[in-house]
Amino acid sequence: MKLAVTLFSLAVAVILGAWWFSGGDSPRGAAAPSAAVAREQTPAEAEASMEPSPTVRSEAPAVVVELAREEQSQHTAPEWRLDVLDQSGVAIAQASVVVLEPSGVSWNATTDARGSVRGLPAEGVASTFVSGPGRPLEFFRVERSAGVRVVRLTRASAQLAGIVTVNGAVPAKPLLLSFEAAQAPFPELELPSSVRARLEGLAVTGTFTDAAGRFSVAGVPGDWSGALRVPDGYVARPRRPNAAGERRIPIAAPSANFVFEFERLRHLVGRVVDANGQPVAKGAELRVALHWGDALSIAHDRAVLADDGRFEVAIGARPITTVEFSLVSATGQMALERRQHELQPDARGDLDAGTLSMGARSGLRVRVVDSDRSVVPAARARVFGEGRTRSLEGGNWSEASSGDEILVQTSVNGAATLSVVAPGFWSKKTDVVLPHDAVVEVQLERTNSLSFECVDAAGAALQDVVVRLAGRGEALFPETSTWFPDSDMIGVSLGHAFGGGEDVGPAPRGWMDMRPNRQGRIALEGLAPTLPLELIVFDARGRRLVERGLAPLGFETQRVEKLVIVDPLVELVGRVLDPGGQPIAGASLRMESEDEDFSSPGVVTNSSGRYSIRGLSGPRVSIVVTVPGFNTPAPLVAELSARTTEFDIVLQRP
Repeated sequence: MKLAVTLFSLAVAVILGAWWFSGGDSPRGAAAPSAAVAREQTPAEAEASMEPSPTVRSEAPAVVVELAREEQSQHTAPEWRLDVLDQSGVAIAQASVVVLEPSGVSWNATTDARGSVRGLPAEGVASTFVSGPGRPLEFFRVERSAGVRVVRLTRASAQLAGIVTVNGAVPAKPLLLSFEAAQAPFPELELPSSVRARLEGLAVTGTFTDAAGRFSVAGVPGDWSGALRVPDGYVARPRRPNAAGERRIPIAAPSANFVFEFERLRHLVGRVVDANGQPVAKGAELRVALHWGDALSIAHDRAVLADDGRFEVAIGARPITTVEFSLVSATGQMALERRQHELQPDARGDLDAGTLSMGARSGLRVRVVDSDRSVVPAARARVFGEGRTRSLEGGNWSEASSGDEILVQTSVNGAATLSVVAPGFWSKKTDVVLPHDAVVEVQLERTNSLSFECVDAAGAALQDVVVRLAGRGEALFPETSTWFPDSDMIGVSLGHAFGGGEDVGPAPRGWMDMRPNRQGRIALEGLAPTLPLELIVFDARGRRLVERGLAPLGFETQRVEKLVIVDPLVELVGRVLDPGGQPIAGASLRMESEDEDFSSPGVVTNSSGRYSIRGLSGPRVSIVVTVPGFNTPAPLVAELSARTTEFDIVLQRP
């Protein structure tokens, strides 16, 4: 009997072996092995299909191609599967996997209970990044042909642990601690920005403190260095005399014995209830505008409400004259103000705004037409009058979701102001009495327009310049207290507004800086109709290329100005390297400006240490380079000798 069993087994093995070597009709295609066979690649085969990052692992991991018997009847099409195991061969569930295919397409997945992720097979080797729970991020190169690949996470893991105190005591509530690495993951790799952002997110580790103020984070690499982000509303006690509180605490190496001492900033606190006096639902977001007493500035913040409707906003020690609050929900709305004498200090030194009440909402129907009584497309409307607020008054804008009418939800009762805006039209405010059952019709008048076409000497569109529009004595845009378009104005319709400023004085001068779009165009709507304008075109470092004055536009003028830039614009590219010739990622480069009012935009090197600055003119440019851990050299002078000039920078350590 034993002999018969032996002969039968041998026959089965011979048949299966012949079927395997003849390329049998596998249910997953010719590349997939039999359900009864497991094949482990040799080290040479493994190296060809999976190559780890040299900075992560010193040996190529084994690649196991395997098809489980129970899966043979469930799948009829080829698939690619990645199994994530630990050093002992145990599957790792809930591991994060980021795959960058040779085509440049990337995707993310999470391993299942068996430690697997699945996908359609593809040709070529994919860059694959894996981070298991409590394990550092690792890099592999994986062949994505049909079959199964196994990666084993072996990178050494370290721990960040310790205790946190707040004003010398245990924190009154759990604090979220976030640890960020000093260097981006795998800086030697050229990766798409989407993949880089995903990996940087995986490299940030967070945890909450417990009731005793202790914390613990596992899974950072053994060679990790970085910083702790101090939670919002707190600062780290300064480690240097006369230093201000720190928002980031540098960490040179992992440890289990950290002691972080925080100081809690003064907060603005209060409670929000609905029209029935009940706490507003947890998670609702309250908008807050803080008017400082020692400056003309306004700080905007947001606070998420707790279970009982309470909120906290860190404000520090600066004196506050006024606070504005705004909140809109499905059932209610609020826009009100608290002055300094209405904010009462509590036992912790916080300022208590008391209980803020929302009003029940009702609908106001609005129809917006032009001078021909045609419906104005893209019009928006909102109601003012829910308090003495300024920058947050009236809540959110409403627009037509269907048909010709805008439905504005408001909690105002009695006299109010309806504000309407639309691209290409002057804004308009109308007095209304609420609630109002009939449709309110608002007629708008077309606004002026000023367009710029930026071209070079050959007539080709230019994008890499900065166009500044300035005026004296009044704001660039009417009905606003600033020199920039506010939420009532339309402002820039083409191009990109990115900054500006104001000279305060008897005859203030304000300006706005813009960049052209890809077609070299900038268009502004709703400029002050009687204001003489000044025009300046800068290159990327603040060198003036064009200067001219512009007559006032009037109310309906549609003016186009052609700006011809005769100075050739060039690009400066290069790398920032350490003394050993290795690239430095995250180096900050700033150009010295030729105009004291112009802030030259800075650039940061990528993971390969490369930078690019476009839109430069003139014979040379001065650059200041700043990198933590390296000497900051005197301004470096680069000669702009060609349309694209290469300029590498080597930094020295202290």
